Amino acid sequence: MIDERFYHYHGKLSISDIARFLNLGLESNYSEVIHITGVANLAVCSENTLSFYSGKKYKDALETAQGGIVLCRADDASTINDAGCIALVTPNPRVAFSKILDKMYSKRGFVAGDVRISPDASIHKTAHIMPGAVIGPKAIISDNAIIGPNAVIGPGVTIGKNTNIGSCAQIMCADIGDRCTIHGGAVIGGDGFGVAQDDKGNIDIAHIGTVLITDDVTIGCNTAIDRGMLGATRIGNRTKIDNLCQIGHNTQIGDDCVIAAHAGISGSCIIGNGVSFGGAVGIADHMKIGDGAVLAGRAGVMKNVPGGEVWSGFPAKPLRQHMREVATLSRLTRSKKK
Repeated sequence: MIDERFYHYHGKLSISDIARFLNLGLESNYSEVIHITGVANLAVCSENTLSFYSGKKYKDALETAQGGIVLCRADDASTINDAGCIALVTPNPRVAFSKILDKMYSKRGFVAGDVRISPDASIHKTAHIMPGAVIGPKAIISDNAIIGPNAVIGPGVTIGKNTNIGSCAQIMCADIGDRCTIHGGAVIGGDGFGVAQDDKGNIDIAHIGTVLITDDVTIGCNTAIDRGMLGATRIGNRTKIDNLCQIGHNTQIGDDCVIAAHAGISGSCIIGNGVSFGGAVGIADHMKIGDGAVLAGRAGVMKNVPGGEVWSGFPAKPLRQHMREVATLSRLTRSKKK
């Protein structure tokens, strides 16, 4: 379900409403009495919820769907119907889904003229609020938390006990655990980088998820952690993230990970427990990194990495294989002595 602490819900839509809004044709078995009351990831889609299917990479998620209405291309309609869902055909399911998100939900925000610290915020008497900080309505600032100068805490955000938010950090659509340190300039809960194309060119895909940062997490200066498109981007307990890192939407990072500066993790990745990243590691979307894996500096990960292995290079591969290839190339290119 969409978290209404962070988003306004504008009410249900009938399938006919959606079809008219998207300019779609409908078969006769659709009715005004079938309504969409919310949206969901395909894997947990159920009766009266809307999701989308956009290619074979969604097949595993479709297997766990429990009904619902699914936007899809014409070629995929039979696959959707065979899975027990109702197919709603559109040329670009992802774009259509984003348009429905915009119609059903909007992000809560600040209103021009609002007081700097909302009277509707809950601020513990032991919290320390520094000059220039902005705190939105329904935000919760817990015992001994520190909100640094000019930091922005959005509507509904929760800041845990003994957590320190640095100067000019921005926290939106997020729950922050206890004893966390978020250094200056970090942006938590910004829009994910979701882009699709329609007949007019590139459009931004709406994101109506959240960020969950658990306990004892450190996040470096100017690091960005995007909120989920649906659901939460999650950072596990005691994970330490360096400066200038990018964590994409819906990524799940386990406990006790260490991520060095300039690392970039694309959306919907799953990072296990105790994983270590060298500097400037890049990971493609939807990758899985097993528990205890080590990614050497500047590794470019385009395949799933098994737990406990050390990978390096671009494209990344097991360390010994990469070193053998580098040594072989070095020998082949070495100048022969006269």
